[in-house]
Amino acid sequence: MDEPEFEITYSIKRNGEEIGFGGILADTLRDACHFVDTALQCGEWETEPGMPDPRVVLKEEDQRRWGGDQ
Repeated sequence: MDEPEFEITYSIKRNGEEIGFGGILADTLRDACHFVDTALQCGEWETEPGMPDPRVVLKEEDQRRWGGDQ
């Protein structure tokens, strides 16, 4: 089995403070980009102790964008 050709690693920062991170391996650059986009939109990134839960981050984003309880 061949090794994936593309790797994307990322760090998510809010106001300069890291709140999450992740990495993707894929056979094509388009697949890697798609996987990163999906992971970010679904709150599926890694955290360490003290970092906010991704679901909370996304809920806060929705509240700022749309207002009220989401």
